[in-house]
Amino acid sequence: MGDSEKVEKPAGSCERLGPCEVCGCTEAKYTCPRCEVKTCCLACVNIHKKELECDGARNKILFKPLSKFQNLDLLSDYRLLEDVTRSVQQIQRDPIKGGARFLPGYLQHLGRASRDRGMRLHFLPRRFQRARENSSRVIPCTPERLIYWRIEWLFPQAGVRLISDKVAETTRLVEALSPLLDPNSDETKDHREQLQYYFSAGTSGVCALMRVGEMEKHRYHLLDLDATIRGNLVRKSVVEFPSILIVLKDHKYSFDIYDSDAETEQWRGNWERDNTDCHEVKPKIRKNPAHTRNFFAGSDCSSDEGS
Repeated sequence: MGDSEKVEKPAGSCERLGPCEVCGCTEAKYTCPRCEVKTCCLACVNIHKKELECDGARNKILFKPLSKFQNLDLLSDYRLLEDVTRSVQQIQRDPIKGGARFLPGYLQHLGRASRDRGMRLHFLPRRFQRARENSSRVIPCTPERLIYWRIEWLFPQAGVRLISDKVAETTRLVEALSPLLDPNSDETKDHREQLQYYFSAGTSGVCALMRVGEMEKHRYHLLDLDATIRGNLVRKSVVEFPSILIVLKDHKYSFDIYDSDAETEQWRGNWERDNTDCHEVKPKIRKNPAHTRNFFAGSDCSSDEGS
């Protein structure tokens, strides 16, 4: 009854509710469980919902002082906790929503290798399109344990998106970019008209940017074209695989460039704080051999020396 759209009062309580707060012509019969507006009929109920954008559902998390707390409020809170627990269990059983916690082995290797290199690599649920497109792999059997990245290249001045697969992390960024700025390469044969300005500028007339993070969508890192991909991804946040913006140098100043020199110390402090628990090696507690239990004999074999 408390969660219904309208609560009907007994006939003798109409005078206590007062006049309808919508039309003002008739004694009110109903009270909205959410906004407590007094109404007299269904037409007034619909009007108040439209004007106040009220859905008529009682606010289960509305604060109530302890002096006004009643048994019905306690029962309502208990039912709310039951609903939350039920929702969490449903999500955990859902293979789509709850399956993101269990990563396949090759992604676990990729995550550990990225962490060792000082990167923040984030994985999406496996049903997301970006997660399905991720073909980045790490080769654990080699001494170098190289990462071969899938790189997404975005050309905002041309509206073109290109993909490079299996790019070794030791490759310089300019070497990976050069085929995409060549009008005769197979990678650009379908976008030659849109990329004409990029072809004219060449690698010397463009700069590479990378988004700082999902929480700061309008700030970008300025990447070094002469550095390797591994060097450019240090202290960066990556979602599944790198997305790099290739911008003409004339349009560089229209982007909010991340001041890495001023904020490197702050980033390093946050990184060390977030990873202290992960890299901390807890000392192993050695059990006293004198306090071992003999399960075959069913007795405690502690000696006088160890006690």
